[in-house]
Amino acid sequence: GQKPPRPHAKTQVLFALFGCFLSLLTLSITNEVIKYRSDGDISMLFPPFGALVTCHYGLTSAPASQPRNSFVGILITSTMATISAYIPVSILPLWVRIPVVTSIAIATTLALGFTHPPAGGIAIVFAQAKVPAWLSMGVLLFGYTEAIFFALVFINLHENATFPIYWGILNPKEWFSRR
Repeated sequence: GQKPPRPHAKTQVLFALFGCFLSLLTLSITNEVIKYRSDGDISMLFPPFGALVTCHYGLTSAPASQPRNSFVGILITSTMATISAYIPVSILPLWVRIPVVTSIAIATTLALGFTHPPAGGIAIVFAQAKVPAWLSMGVLLFGYTEAIFFALVFINLHENATFPIYWGILNPKEWFSRR
């Protein structure tokens, strides 16, 4: 069988350490400003950013780490899950809504070519909301944009790294005709 991947070189690990730290620090500062300006009413949903920076600095060339997949994947799953919060729990109980909506959202990203594993977690978070969380979704998308731009700058400072590997958008006619 195949052997597991080798650990990253020490210089790559240190570079990832600083990249993750600085990305999360800028997001944390932005979050503090948002909380301050909104009198604590608004804040970023922070756990997905840990997954995002892991993709950016640990799996830089993976398709799921590319800005196209990460932003559009999050947009698709969070939108679908937020819309699902309009369905009364008397019709679709939360314990059913969460797996149904998350599965459909993940399948949609796979079908459209925007696979991004953290987007599955985001679908769960937004599907379990009792009321639609459009503001939280907007703040999350803003944070994702900030993290992507930070990674674009920071990763390309490394002499052996290029990010993103691609930006490409497929022709809509190709979305479902690949198989």
